[in-house]
Amino acid sequence: VEVTDMAPRFQRFERTFRPVMIMRQVKAIKGRPRIRLRLRPTFGYGWGSPEKTRGSNHVRFLLPTFTLRLTTNAPVSYVIDEVPFLVEENIYLIIMPDESLSASAAEVFHEFHAKTLEYWRSFVRSLSIPFEWQSDVIRAAITLKLSTYEETGAIVATHTTSIPDSPSDYQTVDNRYCFLRDAYFDVTTLNQLGVTNMMEGLLSYLNNIVAGFDSAGSGRLQPVYGLSLETKLHEKAVHRLAGYRGMPPVRVGNKAWQYIQHDALGAMVLASVHVFFDERLERPGDTYLYERLEKLGEMAESMFEKPDQSPWVNEDIDAAPDSLHTFSAVMCWAACDRLGKIAARMGRADRAKRWTNAAQHMKARILDFAWDESKNSFVSSSRGELCADVLLLPELGFLAVTDPKFLSTLSLVEKRLRHGSFVAMHDPIQKREAKAISIAVLPETPVKCSVTATLWFVQRMAEIGRVAEARELFEAVLKCRNNLGLLSDDISVSAAGVELWGNFPQTIAMVSLVKTSIALSKPWHTAF
Repeated sequence: VEVTDMAPRFQRFERTFRPVMIMRQVKAIKGRPRIRLRLRPTFGYGWGSPEKTRGSNHVRFLLPTFTLRLTTNAPVSYVIDEVPFLVEENIYLIIMPDESLSASAAEVFHEFHAKTLEYWRSFVRSLSIPFEWQSDVIRAAITLKLSTYEETGAIVATHTTSIPDSPSDYQTVDNRYCFLRDAYFDVTTLNQLGVTNMMEGLLSYLNNIVAGFDSAGSGRLQPVYGLSLETKLHEKAVHRLAGYRGMPPVRVGNKAWQYIQHDALGAMVLASVHVFFDERLERPGDTYLYERLEKLGEMAESMFEKPDQSPWVNEDIDAAPDSLHTFSAVMCWAACDRLGKIAARMGRADRAKRWTNAAQHMKARILDFAWDESKNSFVSSSRGELCADVLLLPELGFLAVTDPKFLSTLSLVEKRLRHGSFVAMHDPIQKREAKAISIAVLPETPVKCSVTATLWFVQRMAEIGRVAEARELFEAVLKCRNNLGLLSDDISVSAAGVELWGNFPQTIAMVSLVKTSIALSKPWHTAF
């Protein structure tokens, strides 16, 4: 049989029609196949099963807060009793809230299928894509589109919860929320793709956060919010679920909303800067928004030398932060640096000078405390740890990629974090004395690497002229995707092979794929 699944989406009445609906067609393509249909909805993360009622061509599932309806041309008794039957004609199944269809299931499927195909074809035609890896970028762009909560403009970090980040010594987390750190990367990538409507939606979401900043009197900006601007994302474990491959716990909520992470201040300003410079946008930045962003800049200026919690690691929320983090400090610097540029754009010379001077002072201090002379490298924290986030220093405009100090940092990252074709976000041996590691030999014991960190490394390699090697590593990442071209961020690397782990798909990994494709591709004007 051939199975076609679809979530319909198309233009209707001058707006996007995106009903809560899943449609399926089952088509016999050879012989006389028999199938068994199983539909077992649940609620409350496995808490219970709904009661069922039936009609002549539908089944209703009575959930606590709403009723779900399956409309089908398959025999309803076979569906309810899960009885195998012959596929003698195309089978159509439509799952949606409890509403009647205006036509047969077959007619609705084919109408919606044709319109949905045209919607996505139109979306793809609107993209600005590189000459090489076109299909890969298109798939990533579609994934980014489907990760958008269009009511508010938020982009979800991932669609799943609690898939462990490695096969052993693992953590589980629920990242079905909007992280401000990710939002910065999302906005820049949407700009590169030319998808201004999605970019405007995300910027609107972020501007709502800016407008409501400190309305609760907390004196801080959260690193993560709910898709509808929820602030309290209380975390709990759902013990009745066994977990992915029997690896608990399954988590709902994310304690990171309570973290103190100063990089969020820079992420907000870096993302918002687009509304002051991009003349394609319908709602340009104004004095009100700028003055709200200045409040974030003032906080960034006061916080850049204060400890916070690691941007990339789940930590104990009850323990006070005890370490400075280079990435957080540089993001605070970036907030002040960009505020100076925005002020200049607005013709406010006094504010431009104020923020430029602040950024210069902050940069001098960061260059001092983030540099480890004994390692001849920038380090990621005042504890001397090395993390792949130091690879972002050139991208953020803090240092030129050709700066000798960055080149020596890149060399240490390659020595300590690279494993074959992949790069770890953190150094698994950083408590031991640094030693040369053969980057060509994969470890016997699995090492947790990061797709995103690997792609940051690939981008910097290309920028310093190691283009052929960068392209080779990029192709290694592409081979890790599933059959739909999707990536998580965590990847287990060993001599036995590589395997994706972690919540799936991961938006920041897909965004990094797009940015790397653009960075490595031949320009269109020289391609043929």
